[in-house]
Amino acid sequence: MAALIGRMWRSAFTHVLRDVSNVSPRIQPSGHPCTRWIFGKNANSLQTGRSLSSSPHSLSANKPTTDIDTTTESSDEVLSLKSTTSKKRKKRKKEKHQGTSKQDVDRERLKKEESVLLSEEVEPRSPRVWVMDKHGEFCLKDVKSPNKSAPGGDTRMEMMEDPPDDGQAWSIPDIYESEEFRRCVQAAERSILVHCPQRTISECITVCESMAPVSRVLKIHNKAILVTYESDISDILAGGFRKCNSDAVSIKQTEKRVFLMWINRKKFNSTQQPVCKNISVLKQRNYQRLLMNETIEGQMKILGNRTKNQSERQQVLFFLRQCIQDVVDLTQPNYLVVPFGSVLNGFICDTSDLDTALVYTGSRQKQANETALLSEIAKKLKMLDSYNSILSIFHARVPIIKYHNRLLEVGGDISYQSINSSGKTATICLNALSRCSPSVVPFIMTVKLWTKLYVDWFPSKFVFTALALFYLQRCQIIPPIQNIKVINKSPVDGEDWKCVETVETKSLDRLLCGFFQFYKDFDFNVYDICLKSGKIIPKLDHQYTIIMNPFCGNKNSEEYMAARIRDWNVARIQAAMAESVRILSESPSTLLQPTEQHWNTPTNEPFKFNKRKR
Repeated sequence: MAALIGRMWRSAFTHVLRDVSNVSPRIQPSGHPCTRWIFGKNANSLQTGRSLSSSPHSLSANKPTTDIDTTTESSDEVLSLKSTTSKKRKKRKKEKHQGTSKQDVDRERLKKEESVLLSEEVEPRSPRVWVMDKHGEFCLKDVKSPNKSAPGGDTRMEMMEDPPDDGQAWSIPDIYESEEFRRCVQAAERSILVHCPQRTISECITVCESMAPVSRVLKIHNKAILVTYESDISDILAGGFRKCNSDAVSIKQTEKRVFLMWINRKKFNSTQQPVCKNISVLKQRNYQRLLMNETIEGQMKILGNRTKNQSERQQVLFFLRQCIQDVVDLTQPNYLVVPFGSVLNGFICDTSDLDTALVYTGSRQKQANETALLSEIAKKLKMLDSYNSILSIFHARVPIIKYHNRLLEVGGDISYQSINSSGKTATICLNALSRCSPSVVPFIMTVKLWTKLYVDWFPSKFVFTALALFYLQRCQIIPPIQNIKVINKSPVDGEDWKCVETVETKSLDRLLCGFFQFYKDFDFNVYDICLKSGKIIPKLDHQYTIIMNPFCGNKNSEEYMAARIRDWNVARIQAAMAESVRILSESPSTLLQPTEQHWNTPTNEPFKFNKRKR
């Protein structure tokens, strides 16, 4: 059909040009590619015929030599165009044959550029940043270079200047080798979960004490109890619980460490009381109400106190890790379930979930495929009644399995990582950074809550944690990541990190306001941030804002690039920060209690686990 239409157009234009060829030479076709496409091979022949014609009305009859020269030049242009197009086709075929993709080329280019740029110090082009004046108010000022600054002037809070790098390494202990971590793992191995009605919880504790001595009991949402024994419970898990079955007590084992218990209160001896005195309740407080009628600094302190006294929550998460380990042992016993994230990094709260990674501990020759291993674990979890809303996400950069435990009311995810994974390294470093200054934990927890309220549409929440950590590095509250050295022995010999304590860093509200002001005016079109060196570097990619993972040492790993943010997403994030600056200037106490008019971007509901339809 396309060939037929082309012929019709060629024939029509040919007849028209034959009729008017003696009127004006300007409409004669030349060797231009567009004309070549319309008239085909007849274009040059028509022009040559008209130029050599001996018609008395032809204006070109007196100058045949000039017309022939122009014809040869046009033919040369067509030949050069053909050669360039053929070269492009050959290049495309060669790239397709080699199998090189655009992502691989971009990744190699970024690695080369980053290795060069990390060693360079950037001198920004006279930006303007928000600095606090003598009256305690923020104002825009031009950044002064260290050479031109006035003697005795304090330019430290002007964030575009690089902080001084003393080059000293800060040694921190490995929390995975600590006694506290081993104690939590051993306590989870000696624990069982008993599902029972609320009215029979005390009787269930008495029955559990009849099996073996109990050291601790934790009530979970008035529907289950987590019982921790003083010694090994291999006999109870192997069937020793059946000796307690009677007309008044009925125990059923649903999983390896999960039991369902019924008690007939009419036949049960109610005179027996629990002997264990270490009985606690897992509390989940509504901190949204506690934030009401408080200043912004008081709200940040309340959020910082959420991380304290979370031993019960940590006990529940470690027990869930042990249950996942039991499921993995059924499929691949050579894999170890390693927890990381908020359970160990010092930022745990009563809504934290469990992040785990599968680490291979056997020989390399018998290592299984990660996708096949995760799919097999997902099938095992679907067979258990305690787990629901199991979602397998294998198309992501790092394949994971999301799940939810309905008895513990805790969610989590399982991923596949190497033994020196970035998640484990990040957990060790963040645990040490949380103890650098009393303002670190309240500030990070506030940024996390702000992320859920204002930019919940963005998929990666680690990006905002990275932005907050980089801002603390600019304030010299925490050190650069490259200055941190992990040592297995504990305690560690050496001095602790000495942060710079000023009025701006001690005041939490000023610290939060400076965070929003800093990134609201940050020029992401020219610069990127580097948490590893704590410096501002030139932009690595002109299409994206790239945030590298400072805790990943392998440049070939998929985890090396933490996030690539599009320009319009950066604009939305900066708009949300500008809105936060406006709220802090008008009514600071309403920042963490936003209404619909304060939300700059549409908020989404929290992630809900939905079962896939079979």
